[in-house]
Amino acid sequence: MDIDAANVDLFGVSLPEVGLFLTPDLNASAWDISLSGDTVAGGVKIPFDLEKRFNIDLQHLRLPGIEEDGAADEGEDTENEAANEDAEAESADEDAEEPKPRRDAFAGLDPRSLPLLKFSTKELTVGGEPFGFWDLNFTPKEDGAEITDLKFDFRGLRTGLDEVPDENPLTPRLNWQYDGNSHHTSLRGIFHADDMADVLRANGIDPPPLSSRRARIDADLDWPGSPAFFSGQDLSGDLSLAVFDGRFQQGGGGTGALKVISVLNINALMRRLRISDDLVRSGLAYERIEGRVSMEDGLLHIEEPITITSPSSLYQVIGDINLAQQTISGEIYITLPVSNNLPWVGVLTANPALVVGGYLFDRIFGDQVDSLTRAVYTLEGPWEGLEPKFKQAGGAAPK
Repeated sequence: MDIDAANVDLFGVSLPEVGLFLTPDLNASAWDISLSGDTVAGGVKIPFDLEKRFNIDLQHLRLPGIEEDGAADEGEDTENEAANEDAEAESADEDAEEPKPRRDAFAGLDPRSLPLLKFSTKELTVGGEPFGFWDLNFTPKEDGAEITDLKFDFRGLRTGLDEVPDENPLTPRLNWQYDGNSHHTSLRGIFHADDMADVLRANGIDPPPLSSRRARIDADLDWPGSPAFFSGQDLSGDLSLAVFDGRFQQGGGGTGALKVISVLNINALMRRLRISDDLVRSGLAYERIEGRVSMEDGLLHIEEPITITSPSSLYQVIGDINLAQQTISGEIYITLPVSNNLPWVGVLTANPALVVGGYLFDRIFGDQVDSLTRAVYTLEGPWEGLEPKFKQAGGAAPK
């Protein structure tokens, strides 16, 4: 059967102008459906027994955005629109200052009502925004749904596609809970990336605050709402990261949770401390960034110090970060070799006696000891324009 459909309803989503070619696959006991169109293209197998798993294998799936779903009909009364123009104009300034409330794209979707699905698409877009490659098994349950065998490459951040140790328990898995009124989502897995600059740029952070050769993030997170309502401000759970061989960039930015990177941008801190113009001009190079944090409703606590190792120095950050209020309360420990960084010692410590003592110590003992200087700075207040304040010289670094 060959069908030209003006509209196809795919589990509540309207896909216009789709061609369908249906044939029965008796060996598989399923309908074999080929789909073609601008919104969807690929193959679908629907089992004769609808209790069994559907198989959806697509070349592309282009879904409308939530703004498009809420758009007014073209035939709406223009007279009513004109009557509302004045009121809208009066409140335009106020509305412009207030951020639009976030909407959950899947708020009206009951995952329990969906069939068993084996789903994959090489290209997914929502409202014109690219969402990358996806491959997963979807299983409805009494309290929602479970997504297993999860693989995706979302703008350079991927899971299920790289080899990981067999003993690692973080097999990619997403649980979508729904009780008929509210949604809740939990996600765990190991996520990989190559150059974080490419990942951040693909997500609208340009210029990106840092680059890397590779990165790994282990996450066990949950948040209120459906999987589509992911937000750093509402996250709870644990997250550890390891980023390798890169450089902090000048002028890097970000929004929301991604702006945390700017707080840890040692390049920016060095500029504010006036440590070395030559160093910060090209951006501070690092060999490794690692740490572990816990989150609860958008409050981030650094469980293990976020440690930034560069070829000639060490930086460790501890404390708490409020993602909603965009504030930090913490400390940064800066450790530098004395002999190579004498100008730094004076700036770090603001203590002439310590500078002289460090110089004499280095001249007397030379390479016989690993002479280091350490300074502690407090990081307190809003992220924007954060000014580190000198606390003390020396002191034990966090374990």
